[in-house]
Amino acid sequence: MGEAMKYTLPEAVRSTVFKESERLDGASPKIEGYDFNKGVNYHELFKSMAVTGFQASNLGDAIQLVNEMLDWRLSDETPAEDCSEEERDVTYRESVRCKVFLGFTSNLISSGIRDIVRYLLQHRMVDAVVTTAGGVEEDLVKCLAPTFRGDFSLPGSVLRSKGLNRIGNLLVPNDNYCKFEDWIIPIFDQMLEEQKSQNILWTPSEVIARLGKEINNETSLPPPRTLSNQDLHSPPRPDPWPWSTPPSHREDQVTPMPWSNTNLHPEKTKHSQIQHRKENLTSKATYENNSLTKLPQQISPTLGNAEAVQNEFRTNATERS
Repeated sequence: MGEAMKYTLPEAVRSTVFKESERLDGASPKIEGYDFNKGVNYHELFKSMAVTGFQASNLGDAIQLVNEMLDWRLSDETPAEDCSEEERDVTYRESVRCKVFLGFTSNLISSGIRDIVRYLLQHRMVDAVVTTAGGVEEDLVKCLAPTFRGDFSLPGSVLRSKGLNRIGNLLVPNDNYCKFEDWIIPIFDQMLEEQKSQNILWTPSEVIARLGKEINNETSLPPPRTLSNQDLHSPPRPDPWPWSTPPSHREDQVTPMPWSNTNLHPEKTKHSQIQHRKENLTSKATYENNSLTKLPQQISPTLGNAEAVQNEFRTNATERS
């Protein structure tokens, strides 16, 4: 027994430690970086990311995926048996490109990525944009006042005492948001009057288009400044600022509006819109009552004046700080 262990154990260990490797040549790309001795060729540099390793490989995969979206044509696919004559036409199939949707969150618009997004829209490299309410808000705020560089480690209490807000390593003065409120509230007042007098149904995309027209700034993302015929959608647009939105401005939130832009639903007729509105108006009182209960206790739910609500909200915010 002992003699058997003496010879079999080392062999078992050896076979485990020095296990023969599976061949990877041809099965997996070899890791190597870009050789700058060849000069700076951006096409080759970005292409090399995929085989650089670590997170650079993820960036390389993303670049490849984007290029596939931009290069794709319907002619790359085999026509379905039940497709129409137009869809079988070679010229038509070569003209149909991939519909590219770009989605981003508000923090990217707070940063310099905003300018890259604007470039993509200006040069029609995307067909539609889907963003959060904060993405729209931050874009408009930056049209009114700049954001500055700070540091991730800056203490919140110190910044608070100086009237500064931190987004990562970005600094946004309180004054920026005050300017935004002073600018947007009169517009909301006017839109509310138009809603009441003209029976306008304000969808998120229509609100964004209106704000883009009002800001009239070449650096802004909302249409019509940069999007032309492109769509900019913000499904959660009715939800932001639940604590400070005046109760009198909540009427346009009665109708559920996610993905309600008619460009996405061309079959949605005026009749169906009116019927949809009638059905939802029956729950208007319940909705407004529930909305009011979400306000902080320090804010009186009886206030219906926009300026009064803003002033009381700012006063309470100062006291809490």
